[in-house]
Amino acid sequence: MELYPKFTFLNSISPLATVVNAISEFLMSDSSFNNSPILLAEALDNVIETNVYRFLDLYTQNIEKDAFGEYDNLKEVYYDGTMGDWCKINFNSMRDNPFYWNKEAVMYILVDGDYQKMTVLDIPEGVTEVNKYAFAGFRFIERINIPKSLTLINESGFYILNDCQDFYYAGTPEDWSKITFKDSNANPMGYFKNQYFLNDNHEYQKITELDLRNLSEIKSNTFIYMPDVTKLYLKR
Repeated sequence: MELYPKFTFLNSISPLATVVNAISEFLMSDSSFNNSPILLAEALDNVIETNVYRFLDLYTQNIEKDAFGEYDNLKEVYYDGTMGDWCKINFNSMRDNPFYWNKEAVMYILVDGDYQKMTVLDIPEGVTEVNKYAFAGFRFIERINIPKSLTLINESGFYILNDCQDFYYAGTPEDWSKITFKDSNANPMGYFKNQYFLNDNHEYQKITELDLRNLSEIKSNTFIYMPDVTKLYLKR
């Protein structure tokens, strides 16, 4: 199986990119580094001429301060992991997510061995946590699928998704109330025009009525951004 450098810069003339690739190739050739993340801090801050880069998940577990500066021309990001893997990346700040800077940048993910443009953000069942800033700037998605297994979304986990279309949650509003949202930007619902939850028949239904009479507690930021709700039921 062919091994790619951790960060491959295409159409780039920067000598810094060459250095980073050389380091990456060295680390990947040494099995002792298999379980160690590559931490890049400020090293890539000035590499702004590239408009495409490859982003593999093999070592990327931590992305530290200013790892990705102002990528003025970034258009495409290629990622070889799943969205479950992406949820685990530790971004030091919002600006360290490469999508935060660029309104036109889109992600390509591997599907059956081929890269395909991602329009649906599908977080797989079994994922319990979204790390902070994980999906900040994912303006290119049209739909999001959130699993019932999710219990924690950290700070600004879904900041600036743009005006997206469809939000699907694989549970009821009561299940949704069990999620802990670290701040208002951890809740993605406000970016979606249509919001669907599972009803008692296990069918997706657009939310226009919200019955919370079975809840003894409603956490912060849980049911914000629900403009289609016309009726709200609360217990005494």
